[in-house]
Amino acid sequence: MECGICGGFAFVTWMLVHSWMRGELWWAKLNVAGALFFGSAVYSMGRGWATLAGLSLLLVLYASLGALFGLIASTRGISRNLVLGILLALSFHLLADRFLWRRLDPFAPAYFPPLATLPGHMLYGLSLIRFSGRFNALSAAFAPPAPADEIDSNSSTSSEVDC
Repeated sequence: MECGICGGFAFVTWMLVHSWMRGELWWAKLNVAGALFFGSAVYSMGRGWATLAGLSLLLVLYASLGALFGLIASTRGISRNLVLGILLALSFHLLADRFLWRRLDPFAPAYFPPLATLPGHMLYGLSLIRFSGRFNALSAAFAPPAPADEIDSNSSTSSEVDC
């Protein structure tokens, strides 16, 4: 999930940069993502609760996609994960363009055009290659300690006082 959240932040950052390049308000795309909760009122709302709701929805969506990636990814090496991450990102890009954005709001596809979301999804797919390194680091941190060697029978643990 961690790699998915990092990728979600990369996607959202790209969407904010895209809004800035088009001369839109930076929170416009996040508000449209929040239309699932606030309806068509998001088009007249400024930054606020709808922006936070849209950001949260996108991060939960991409974190869940990252968890799905964790089920199919390899725990060693990055080459297989690179291919799987890009394929997952491209598949999700096509599904989102075809189904997801329309479910959020009927006007959402205008705010999430395919050529604008493609670089964001590629950034997301590239962020997933961190999975094997993070998995190995976490498994080493939470692995049970190795069994201790038997204590040498010759060394005494009690202290003797010489009088």
